[in-house]
Amino acid sequence: MATNVCPQCKTPNRVSAKFCAECGAPLLSDLGEAKPVSATIAQSPEEATTAPLSEEEVILAGRYRLEYELGRGGYGAVYQAWDANLNRRCAVKENLDPSLDAYRQFSREASVLANLSHPNLPRVIDHFAIPGKGQYLVMDFVEGEDLESIQQRTKIVPLDQALNWIFQVMDALEYLHSQEPPIIHRDIKPANIRLTPKGKAMLVDFGLVKLYDPKIQTTLGARAVTPGFAPPEQYGKGKTDARTDIYALGATLYTLLTGEEPLESVQRVIGEPFAPAHLVNPQIPAAVGLVIDQAMALDPAQRFQSIQQFRASLQAAKASYDASVALQKGQSQPTQVSSPIQPTSLVSPSLDSSLHPASAIPAAQPDSRPRTPSQPRPVSRPRSGPLPESGKKALKPAIIVISVVILCLVVGALAIGWIANNPQNAASLTATVQMQQTLASKVAATSTAQAEILRNLANTKAALTTTPIP
Repeated sequence: MATNVCPQCKTPNRVSAKFCAECGAPLLSDLGEAKPVSATIAQSPEEATTAPLSEEEVILAGRYRLEYELGRGGYGAVYQAWDANLNRRCAVKENLDPSLDAYRQFSREASVLANLSHPNLPRVIDHFAIPGKGQYLVMDFVEGEDLESIQQRTKIVPLDQALNWIFQVMDALEYLHSQEPPIIHRDIKPANIRLTPKGKAMLVDFGLVKLYDPKIQTTLGARAVTPGFAPPEQYGKGKTDARTDIYALGATLYTLLTGEEPLESVQRVIGEPFAPAHLVNPQIPAAVGLVIDQAMALDPAQRFQSIQQFRASLQAAKASYDASVALQKGQSQPTQVSSPIQPTSLVSPSLDSSLHPASAIPAAQPDSRPRTPSQPRPVSRPRSGPLPESGKKALKPAIIVISVVILCLVVGALAIGWIANNPQNAASLTATVQMQQTLASKVAATSTAQAEILRNLANTKAALTTTPIP
């Protein structure tokens, strides 16, 4: 892969970089010719393209046999190796800074990393140094594929899938930042997040990890940058802290959702325009794009101050988007128009519907006859029409009641005549006649009440028909 070599520190940088990732010096095309360097990633023996290793390089510390080079940077390389003592695969991170200060710092950091334990972090199982060469960190080898390879293959990662991976990385960063002193990863990018065959996102490559010391307002450890993912304070001698990782994680999410690497932060500082994620990819919810934009703020004070804040804002933005989508789907479904509120009636609804269905009452027609100003407008009344079958059925009880009343009167008349011919039974029959008369009066009262109800109901229907609804 062609790179742009820094004219000052000779560190290789990517061709599109404007500033050196190591010393921050400007990279101009006329200061040096781009030279190829080994930067291959081998996942299997067939993919390995690095130069053969010598016998001295193959075996480290008499235990670790280097097999394939997984990646290379300005400070060294990462190798897939075989642990002869434990008979298992491992990863060896190489730091080629032979200085005494680098050795002391490496030893301090390796001791801290060896005590970490988190499901989204590989275990550091060993560390050692080879005088005159560098320091080596031995970690669990994480099977799977890094997010950079996945993103290059799929171009754009779906929102739900990307957030699932990012939330897992947030768990790891929350754990690192909660240590005493806090541990800053400082090199978060898609290439340093590996996805296992079981779908677990692992944050790997602790080559640039730093221990934050708020007392001296700086960080202790290696200093390097990945253009596009490193914030401005990571260049030169700026102060880095947990917010540095927040910027890099926001840039990682930006890359997954847009398919493009973010603009280098130092280019943004000098005023080059930078488009928010939701403008690059309109499929991204605007709320999510604004959260990413805040995470990537150039001023650390404008970013989220903790991973917890970043996570909460992302979750709230996603929940808001899901709610709006659900609302839109609900509105797109055909809805049943509810019937208008009807005036309250004292009559039972079942009786009212059976006696006077809506289809049985024709609409009143307006009176178009000419009238004088003093002549009042006549009240419109519904036209009479044949009684429907439902109305006929409703009148059957009234006919029965009337028949019973007539029958009672006939029986009463016969009883009176019989009493006149047989005085002995006068007393008992008189009581019977009184009882029949009482029954007849009650039946007649009931019939009268039903008739009154029918009249009131008809008047109410007529009033509703002729009165316009405001």
